[in-house]
Amino acid sequence: MIAENKTTAWYREPLVWMLVSPLLLVIVVCSILLGFALSSPDDRVADDYYKHGKLINKHFAAEQLAKSMGLAAEITLDFASGEVFLSLFGEPVIGDSLLLSFSHPAQARRDFSLDLVKLHSNRYRGELPNPFAGRWYLSLAPQAPADDRRWRLKGEVELEAAESFRLE
Repeated sequence: MIAENKTTAWYREPLVWMLVSPLLLVIVVCSILLGFALSSPDDRVADDYYKHGKLINKHFAAEQLAKSMGLAAEITLDFASGEVFLSLFGEPVIGDSLLLSFSHPAQARRDFSLDLVKLHSNRYRGELPNPFAGRWYLSLAPQAPADDRRWRLKGEVELEAAESFRLE
């Protein structure tokens, strides 16, 4: 009896595909992840991070000043009329306008700021953009302080849960 050597093409061997298929899968997945990484940059890293790091002590001082002044704010968002109302409590504030900044935790392109104009005493009003929801970081500060007293109130709010909230 003569044994017949039957040769087949390499791509018809199952053992070859068992070895090559995981490698091909890794290449495809890495290509997809690389595409995501290149198309969506990390918005939370500032270009001038060193400068921001040096200014952090000033931010703490601004929050301390607000605390020492006994400042607190009651904010009401009226999505039906597109208005925001703010009542400021504590030591009287000099100036006719405040800046209320909304910062999204993950998407910097959704960040925005509102100019709040003084109605009377410590009551302010501003115009809301399109309705928005979700979790937001808030920062309230004077537009341009007349004196050198730069204070700031900060907070975090979940807008599905509340349309009225307090910053302290």
